[in-house]
Formats: sequence, structure tokens, C-alpha cells
Amino acid sequence: MSFLGDDMNILYIRNDSREYGRLMDSCVLKYYSFFKKVYIERLKNGIIAIIPGKEGIKDRFLEKIKKQISSIIEKEKVDYILCEEDLIQCVDELFINKILRGNTIKKYAVDKMIEKIYKIKQKATYLDNVYVLVKDYTNNEIFTIQRLTNLFKCVNIVTPNIYKYKLLESRYEKRGTLVTVSNNYRRSIKNAKIIVNIDMKREEILRYSVNQNAIVINLHEDVLLMEKSFNGIIINNIEFKQDYNEQVYLKEYFGNFNSKEIMEVEVINKNIIEIVEYLRTKEIISFIGIHGIVNDNEIKNNS
Repeated sequence: MSFLGDDMNILYIRNDSREYGRLMDSCVLKYYSFFKKVYIERLKNGIIAIIPGKEGIKDRFLEKIKKQISSIIEKEKVDYILCEEDLIQCVDELFINKILRGNTIKKYAVDKMIEKIYKIKQKATYLDNVYVLVKDYTNNEIFTIQRLTNLFKCVNIVTPNIYKYKLLESRYEKRGTLVTVSNNYRRSIKNAKIIVNIDMKREEILRYSVNQNAIVINLHEDVLLMEKSFNGIIINNIEFKQDYNEQVYLKEYFGNFNSKEIMEVEVINKNIIEIVEYLRTKEIISFIGIHGIVNDNEIKNNS
């Protein structure tokens, strides 16, 4: 397993919650906890920073902990950070962009997500249309759209970047692939049954009249919330199947990270093709919506 990252210096920030620590480690951690000092364990390609105290961080100690974490990041030349969710407040805003949240995995797993949705619905993707919300025009966005054209009868691109995407539309037309480009706030996604949001923020999406029963796959790093009248399904996150023994070991030793974050460490220095190949062997076990895991019946019954 290449979880430690062969060519990276990774900082794992975790709570003091190990169940099977050695007695000596336990005594040392109690000492560090008393003085509110971050305990460090060095790895071959990284560092584990254990935040003192099992009761959480009190506000009056937060700045002290944050300064220690910043010092570790700078002195150790940390490339990336894996941080337990309730400890993100310990990372100074200067280093927030170093935190791995699994967004790379989510972005490149879009075809696996769609295949799972349509398997649950017992429908064929090639008979359907997909609507794509996108602003930027880079190789990443184009690659995502390319993979969607391999699945669907028609890919409808909804974008404010009309000119560039019209050029893309022309290229696909020559290949016999049906792609449309529009940016009509009232009509573009009013009847869309399945929507893939690549990079639009909530306030940008809400400018459009959205089908209130749509399935929205949100690839943007921010959690997407729709208006109260929305009765469809929003998929903000995914979980992958993990080997149970490996999962227990990683949680106990490194910290409580989700499968997507762990997988991102393994692919962070890979190119797009390598990431997609890596994901072929992985199985999505659940979709995460606004209120937790999305039930298969919710997807099956979605009209």
C-alpha cells in the first residue's frame, strides 16, 4: 500500500484517540496534553501530529495549537495535509490549500458515479441526456465532458463561457457526437433529469431554473445546498469500499480519514489517465447527500 506517498511529505493531523497505544506513548501524550503541546511522530515520508487532549480543543488553546501546526508545516516543508474534520480549525488559512479533501477522486470518479446511479435505476445511460454546469475551460473540464460523451446520448453544456465551448461543440459535431452549448437561465436545465456540476458555486447555480426533481452530482469542492422547494437528490460526496483490516489500521494509526481522502494521497502526483485507471478497480459503496447516505430507493424512485 502506498498510503504514505512515495515522493511527498504529508502531515497527518489527528485526535488523541488511539485505543491500542503503548503505555509509554500514553504517558508521553498525557504530558503533552497537560502542556497543550502537539505530539509528533515521524514517518519515512511524513509526520503524524497528535492534537493533545481527548476532550477536544478549548477556544483558549486554539491559537497555541494553530501556531505549533504552522511551525511544523513550515519547518518540515510539508507538501500536503490530511486532517480529521473537527481539527481543520487548527490549520492556519495560509495553509488551507494544502489540505487534501478527496476532491480529485470525486472529480475523476464521475463516470463510476453515473454508472452506479443508472444501475440502481435499471436504465441505460445511452438513452438519456446529461446536463453539465461548467465555467472554466481547461483540460480537466474537457476531459470530464469527454467521458460523459462516452456514456450519454447527448451532453448539454450550460456555461457562461459560451464562445470557447461552442468551439468544442463544433469539434464533437464533426465526430458525430451530440453536444449542445447554452446559457439560458430560464430554460437550460429546467427539464434536466441528471445534472453534473463541475465548478459552479451555489449562488451561480441558483440563477438558473432547475428541475425540482433532478439528480445533481456536485463535483465542486463546496457542499451544494439547493432551495427548500428542491425535491430531487444532491450527491455531494462518495465513499469507496475499503479492506476492513486496512481501514481499522489506518484509522488507529494515522487518523479518522474517509476513503476518498486516503485514495487522494495515492494519486496526487499521477496524471489524469493514471488516476482514471487507478479508479477502475475501486467500488463506490455509497453516495453522500445533504442528510447523509443517499438510499438506493431514493435514486430508484427519483423521476
